[in-house]
Amino acid sequence: MELSEELATNEYIRQRLSPRAGDRDYLCLINLLNAVKTMTPLNTPHVLDYSCGGSPYRFVFFRAVYRRAAVYDHRLYRPLNREISATEQGGS
Repeated sequence: MELSEELATNEYIRQRLSPRAGDRDYLCLINLLNAVKTMTPLNTPHVLDYSCGGSPYRFVFFRAVYRRAAVYDHRLYRPLNREISATEQGGS
């Protein structure tokens, strides 16, 4: 499986949105999730998620214009030319 595919799997995203105590990276992921939720300003108008993979934290920015840039290969960073709507982010 390619890295870009693995970063978009349901399990990869689940571990970042809902880390469980048995997950290999639980301590890091639960702390990261708490930091992202607590430190994100509510009225952030624009977000660039650089090296975003499957964009697991996009739900935090449901009011923002959310742009992504992902790694497709270890030598190349390329923007994903698609904005994420609030519905796709889990917002209203």
